[in-house]
Amino acid sequence: MTPKRRKSRVYWRIRGGQRRAYGDFRDYADVGGHQEALVAEGEKVATTDPDVADALATARLRQLDGLRRGRALHGLAQGTPLAAYAAAHLELKARAGKVTRDWMAMAELFLRRAVAFFGADRDLASIGVTDVQAWVAHLSALPTVRGRPPSPGTVRHALNALSNLYRRAQSEGRVAPWVLSRERHAG
Repeated sequence: MTPKRRKSRVYWRIRGGQRRAYGDFRDYADVGGHQEALVAEGEKVATTDPDVADALATARLRQLDGLRRGRALHGLAQGTPLAAYAAAHLELKARAGKVTRDWMAMAELFLRRAVAFFGADRDLASIGVTDVQAWVAHLSALPTVRGRPPSPGTVRHALNALSNLYRRAQSEGRVAPWVLSRERHAG
């Protein structure tokens, strides 16, 4: 049986007593697509305007299609799940013997937190600057064992652990060198 053809990527949910627009981009999961609220710039919740919803869905589809085409252009057709790659990265670090046990423990903790935030199956190439900024904000709000927010240095160490993972991924051709910087120039 063939799947039912979808007429539109936009679907509607009742939120706060109003019909709000959402987009279904699950067929682009390999580059970060999922079911997501269609939120206009400067807004905090999904739009109620059908025309704005269509425009936002079209823009998001173009973005995801561009990511997929960029992956193909750079020979990155197969996705790389974050959790599996983080585990392999840590194993290779340990085998190299160039870092201390304490460094390994902290890097593992930080990468575990990244996996929990982004999702275990999230493709490395789909994580962009805004995603990392959201992760930093999330980390900054997590209380430490003493109940206080983490120091800026601790958050920076978490960023360094993720950055180190991406440097390895770039050197292995799993992500293009432009993946984390593409959003900086898009706005």
